[in-house]
Amino acid sequence: MRKKLAVAIPLSWSHVYSPFFISWTQMLMYSSGDFEIHVYLSNSSLIDHMRELLADEALSLNPDYILWLDADQVYPIDTMIKLAKHVDDGHLVVGGITPDKHTGRPMVYNFVGERGSTNKVRSFEVDRGLVKVDAMGFGGIMTHPSVFKTIGTPYFQRTWNPEMETLTGEDFCFYTRCRKAGVDVWCDTDLHYSHMVAQVVNLNKSPVCQTYQTAKELEEKEIKARG
Repeated sequence: MRKKLAVAIPLSWSHVYSPFFISWTQMLMYSSGDFEIHVYLSNSSLIDHMRELLADEALSLNPDYILWLDADQVYPIDTMIKLAKHVDDGHLVVGGITPDKHTGRPMVYNFVGERGSTNKVRSFEVDRGLVKVDAMGFGGIMTHPSVFKTIGTPYFQRTWNPEMETLTGEDFCFYTRCRKAGVDVWCDTDLHYSHMVAQVVNLNKSPVCQTYQTAKELEEKEIKARG
């Protein structure tokens, strides 16, 4: 009997990138013989709200696994099978490596203090099997459903961090609750994802939006208008 795999994809866009769609289709076809796959989508402007709704919907299925995907990434064809095996082996929160969009470095973080502050691991080594981490990018993360009962609600919540003077992301909220509940987070350093970067290109390398003005131009315009 195939185990039930719930796939949760927060998606507020009206379209998806073709590389994600192709990699998703390949994963689905490659793994459909191993799992009974159910797909859940959420459409909202707030990522924390989307993830919270997706968690509730996925848990209502009573699945064996919940896989979290981001639609701006590309995943290896065997991602589902590899991550599910890790969960079966007792690694209840596990994912591959997502590269930072700007630097290409692994999005892996260490906690600093007790309020959810994090620092990116500057020299995180890859291709060395499973490694326990504090937090990482939340695209391509497999969770055992029992984790959500263990950490309690809200699973994903953006909160104000006075230490950093900024909002703490909903994914770090999840990892913070895992840490407090004693749930380990694992990274498969042999499983590499890709992260898509959208760019607007113009022949003359000028702003595509004709109403765009630099801060200096706006300042000069305002001074001139005041006389």
